[in-house]
Amino acid sequence: MSDEATQHTLRVQRTARYHLSDALLPGSELWYVLHGYGQLAADFIESLAVIRESNDAHLVARGRRILVAPEGLSRFYLSGTRGTIGASWMTRDFRDEEIEDYIAYLDTLHETLRAANPGKDVVFGFSQGTATASRWVAGGAVQPDVLVLWGGTVPPDISERGLQILRTIPRRIIAFGDNDRYADEDRIRQELDSLNDRDLPFEVLRFDGGHELPESALVRLLKLLGRDS
Repeated sequence: MSDEATQHTLRVQRTARYHLSDALLPGSELWYVLHGYGQLAADFIESLAVIRESNDAHLVARGRRILVAPEGLSRFYLSGTRGTIGASWMTRDFRDEEIEDYIAYLDTLHETLRAANPGKDVVFGFSQGTATASRWVAGGAVQPDVLVLWGGTVPPDISERGLQILRTIPRRIIAFGDNDRYADEDRIRQELDSLNDRDLPFEVLRFDGGHELPESALVRLLKLLGRDS
């Protein structure tokens, strides 16, 4: 009889949390906004308020562009054992299963919202959320009109089939601040070269700032998409 313990897995139900910027209206354009490491959906959706508030002619009424902010399933104290709480999409431990779980979670959310509200979709990922967004689009049920990666890029583990799916997205935009503490100019150039080498070019938005979401840069994104007011 072996003295070593063996690992097993068991699927369980979880209660996931997400935030909406407005009540759903028929034909709304949904922006799925995926937060970064250590953030919470409630705070993250507020940091993108300018996207909700700026509505273009074809959206007509305020509230027709709706932000959907899912929250990562793993929450933790950012420091010590009390105080401020953040969330994460995954860690390197049990990573494949965690990726599979959050893709299933995001698919369920998308199917729930779109069942009674067909319309256009935008997937927006920030920081750690860029990998989550990429994997969801590449391996899930969502087929967005636009994919925006902000302060991060497509992870290297995306399969060729996943890359083929990403290539079908009509608009792909990647944004980096000029003073991003996680990506200097050499790193940004390497990331963009890697995307091109994988035949997955992105439109590039550069802005004056760091690893953050300046309102002025978000307004530029809307102008680039033709969705400014």
